[in-house]
Amino acid sequence: MKILTFAKKHLAVISLLLMGLMMATHVFVNHLMFRTYALDLGVYTHALWQYAHGIWADCGMFVEGGADVSLLHDHFDLYLILLSPLVYIFGSYTLLVVQVVSLLFGAYGVFRFLQFGQDTQDKGTSRIFLPWLGMLSYLAFFGTWHALCYDYHSNVVAVNFLPWMFLWLKQQRFGWALFSVLMVCISKESAPLWMFFVVIGLMIEYWGNRKSMRWLAGYGAFCILYFLIVSMVVMPLIGGGASPGFWRYDHMGNSMSEVALFMLQHPWQSVCMFFSNFLHDANNAGLKLEFWLCCAASGMLLLFFRPQYLVMMLPPLLLKLMSRDICFWGVEFQYNIEFAPIIVIGSFSVIASWCQNKDRRFGSILPLLAFLLTISTTIYTCGNPKTWVRQANLRIFDPIHYHQQDFNRQFAQSLITQIPDSASVCATSPFVPHLSLRDKVTEFPIGADQSDYLLLFESDNQTIEKIAEIKADTLHYRIVASDDTLWLISRIR
Repeated sequence: MKILTFAKKHLAVISLLLMGLMMATHVFVNHLMFRTYALDLGVYTHALWQYAHGIWADCGMFVEGGADVSLLHDHFDLYLILLSPLVYIFGSYTLLVVQVVSLLFGAYGVFRFLQFGQDTQDKGTSRIFLPWLGMLSYLAFFGTWHALCYDYHSNVVAVNFLPWMFLWLKQQRFGWALFSVLMVCISKESAPLWMFFVVIGLMIEYWGNRKSMRWLAGYGAFCILYFLIVSMVVMPLIGGGASPGFWRYDHMGNSMSEVALFMLQHPWQSVCMFFSNFLHDANNAGLKLEFWLCCAASGMLLLFFRPQYLVMMLPPLLLKLMSRDICFWGVEFQYNIEFAPIIVIGSFSVIASWCQNKDRRFGSILPLLAFLLTISTTIYTCGNPKTWVRQANLRIFDPIHYHQQDFNRQFAQSLITQIPDSASVCATSPFVPHLSLRDKVTEFPIGADQSDYLLLFESDNQTIEKIAEIKADTLHYRIVASDDTLWLISRIR
């Protein structure tokens, strides 16, 4: 009985420890099996190494001639600077560790938020059950799971401060809420714009509470000022022009102001972009519909009872669905993580309000149903959705997750150990994260003619042709080791 009492009392913490163990094992296996890539774990781990050694990170790894362009011009991400000392402890696994810990932190924030304000006289399971299922739904949300399984991105870390911001506002701990706003804003240049809309949604929520409204107005002013300064002054100044990623929106204009003007001048066309395959690519028809259905099944439909949460979703929806990069449209990668805290907290808040003054069984069935729908949706997206997904990355209960099917993993690891730490390296994408703790590393074929070593995998016809050219150039290159699929080649000085 004592064990059951202890487990009931500490259900959230025990669940987080078990989920953390599963998540950590999952992402570490992906990294060990060479299912992390130059874009983006390799780039960001190399940036950690550079910042930790007092070097400003650049775009040289993935952009030809990008060694003179600051990585902050690609994404204004200050997390990498703050996290850089950890690279001395966790090496190439650093950002994966950070991402898992941050998601557990955010999930516990969801639990605390949903628990706060409930009837404190109720010491039974109903006071724990709904927040607990909300916490698990946050971790099981398809956007969370896919982000976890695909490398590292600072916005994945940042969104986990949002549940705590909501909680601290409820508790009127406005200084801590401001801290959470700041921690989200510094993750990416688009984050403060998103937070501005989050603040607008919260102002609707707290309408009539003068003290909260004053603080929220201050948060909003800070967010919009930070966004304008970073995106329109700092980033163009350090990069000499638009961000390398701006091409995704250049069908609407050649600058951020032109894009905004386009949306004002063509409101109906802009709205249609949220739902239509405006590139008219038949191979990718249905991606947006699949995304909307997955959001609906995961709780988004309930947000119509609290539309302030829908307001909070507008900027990430705009960046996702109005992009001409089709990778943004579907359920894959990290492009859905911002929806996780909003949909889960919003939907479970609606359920909690419905459950008040109802039969206790009603208060158990609805949260359980919401959780089952959420996890069922995620299982669907890990199978064979319309969106192309890397099943080996996602399906932890499938043997394919624990094997590298494309090449000999042990041989690849042995080749990496033969490369001196001081050597410059050009490598195929899956090897770059494992080689990123050095001064010079690039993704093949960028910088191939200037690198001391090349670690290459014959992944496609174009790569095979380029490797053949290098092998034929015996005056400048020497084959160190190969199994006819993987090649370690050194440059003759």
